[in-house]
Amino acid sequence: MRVPIMIGIGFWTLMLMLVVNLAVFGEHFMPPQAYLGILFFLYLFGGVSFYYFSISITVDTGGVTMIGPGSFRWVPWKDVLSVSVMNPYFPGYEVITRGEAFGFSGMVFSEHKRLYDLIVAYSKHGDRT
Repeated sequence: MRVPIMIGIGFWTLMLMLVVNLAVFGEHFMPPQAYLGILFFLYLFGGVSFYYFSISITVDTGGVTMIGPGSFRWVPWKDVLSVSVMNPYFPGYEVITRGEAFGFSGMVFSEHKRLYDLIVAYSKHGDRT
């Protein structure tokens, strides 16, 4: 997931440089909406990258720890009620606990599949599909 986000940031940064370069050196001015659109996508990809890179799910013998931007949650294995694949067409996994549920995508296939397998093995729940 990191590679597509970085490609998106790189692409929109290149577009902004191209549009500014055309305006400064080529005297070909773009409408203000073009600048706003490019800045919006840079803001969007920047926000997604900040959020994505600050999330961590750690599995140990005591439970699952989820660390996010401004949040920290530890769930012992006895509180994990089920682990399942959310949607076979758009990969993702859902972990239901006594307090609430959380999910994570399956877009980073090998790493997230390994995380899913570890949660299933330690919690002794899951559909193992």
